[in-house]
This record gives sequence, structure tokens and C-alpha cells, in this order.
Amino acid sequence: MRLPLLLFLLVLLSVPAADGACIGVVGAGGGASFWRVIGEGAKAAGRELGVKVVYLTPQTETDREGQLLLIERVMAKRCKALVLAPNAPERGRQVGEWQRQGLPVVFIDRSEPAAAPFSVVATDNYAAGRLAGEQIVRRLAGSGLRRVVLMRLQQGVQSTDERERGVADRLRQAGLAVVASPYLGTTVASARAASEQALRPLDGRFDAVFTPNETTTEGTLLTLQRLGLAGKVMMVGFDVNRRLFTAMRQGSISLLILQRPFQMGYTAVTLAYRMLRGQTDAPRAIDSGVTLLTRENMDQQEILYFSVYRGAAKP
Repeated sequence: MRLPLLLFLLVLLSVPAADGACIGVVGAGGGASFWRVIGEGAKAAGRELGVKVVYLTPQTETDREGQLLLIERVMAKRCKALVLAPNAPERGRQVGEWQRQGLPVVFIDRSEPAAAPFSVVATDNYAAGRLAGEQIVRRLAGSGLRRVVLMRLQQGVQSTDERERGVADRLRQAGLAVVASPYLGTTVASARAASEQALRPLDGRFDAVFTPNETTTEGTLLTLQRLGLAGKVMMVGFDVNRRLFTAMRQGSISLLILQRPFQMGYTAVTLAYRMLRGQTDAPRAIDSGVTLLTRENMDQQEILYFSVYRGAAKP
């Protein structure tokens, strides 16, 4: 059972002063601002707690060996806990080994089926996917439009797999037709190329498109612009950066589901620190929550609070 982030943050206020311990934070990889902001949140927690935070992330999410090398670098720095966004199934087995060696592990953003970390701080991805699907259903209701393209990131990435499953389930329940569901890869460049390969043969015969993360959203947006379809078909995606924020203001994007990466990084580091202090009663899963970003609310201060950490807007 997931604990809402706001409830857990009340507990964090009681965490005592730190003793200078080192906590390593290793992202899944890629150039998306999402991972940069996770690092910002992690380091903010470290400053407040007096903990040195070493933040590293591979160049791409497919760089499994690169992530393992970064984890080894963190261990070489004698960090006493690890916050990790696993980018390979074998991390599940390795987590058990690390924790038996006395290195507590907190997962962030995603998990692995065979893993048993101290805790997982992440979006409830299936619920967030269903929320995106519900928005598509509502916006198409009564229009007679029902053809949806469901873009996917990469098979085996637990977080986006769950978002895609949530969307697909809600669309199927509403009787909408998924006319294509290609995998786009983990970079903006691969997403642009693969989305064009999927969309061009449809010749505009689709009414909405869903994208499950920042890179697929940006790459697909570029394709819609190239095909002259931006703003003509509904686009519902995940995550935000300055380019996507601008595209929404211009009407090219209908809605974005914002995760809360700053809060993820902050909460995960605080959890790891509590573990080092002998406080082992934390929940196994914490839902960091999501926020809907639309053209109607994109200038509200609460929305900008979540966007500013993504480099998307200034409050």
C-alpha cells in the first residue's frame, strides 16, 4: 500500500541533525530534465540534513553497465546508503547483495519485481496512466472521435510500462480504438524518428496521441509539428520542460501529467538517512503524486511550483 507523500513529509520534520554521512544517488540515465531535478531534490535534502549527496546518472537509460559502474563509484566513495532508479532487471538480485553487505537501498521512480529495497519513492504509475486515459476519454466524449495512438517508451521499463497499461485499460473500458502502439526508444531523437514512422502511414486518421515520458512527449511533438498536426489532434503526455511548456501555451499540447521529481529526490534521500539513523519503520512505497498541467491552469502558482524545478517556467 502506498503512503501519500504529504503524509510522509510530516514525519520528515522530526528527523534529527546529520553526522556528515555520504548518500549516493544514481539515476536511470538520459538527458531528460526529470533526472536533473531528481538530483536537485536529493542535494537539497542533503544540505538540510548535513549529508554529502553524490548524484550520478548514465548517459542513457539503456546503459546498464554504465549504471553499475556509477554504483561502484558511489561505493568507492564509502557512501553508506544508495538511492537508485534501476535500469536493469539484475538490479533486483544485486540490491539483496548490497543490503546484506550493510548498504541500505531506496528505489526511486521505479522498482524491479525481484527486488526488496528499504522503500520505493515513485509515482503510482498505473494510477497516473489511468488518469491520462480518463482525460482522453473525457475530452473525446460526445465528439464521435475515438482513434488513439498509444506511444510507448521501451519494453521492460517498469514505470512507463505501468503508465502505458493504465492508459490502455481505461481506453479499452471506454470503447476507444488504439490504432497504433509503437515503442519509441529512450531518446528524443529515437522518439522523433519512430513516432514519424508510426504516424505518417496513418495520414492524420487519428484523434489523440498519448506519450508516457518527457523524451517520447518531446519527440512526438516534433513529429506532429513536422506533419502539420500539432494542435489539430489531442496530445496528452507525461512530464514537462521549457519546450513542452511553451508548446502547451501555443496550443500544440492539450494536457501534461507532471510528476514531482524534486520531491522524489528529496524524500528518497531523507528516507535513506533515516535508515542510517536506525529508523526502519518507513513505508515500503510512497506515492510522490502527480499534477495536471493544462492551458487553463499553467499560470497558477501551485502549478508553477512543480514546473519551476523542471526548468519550464519561472514563478
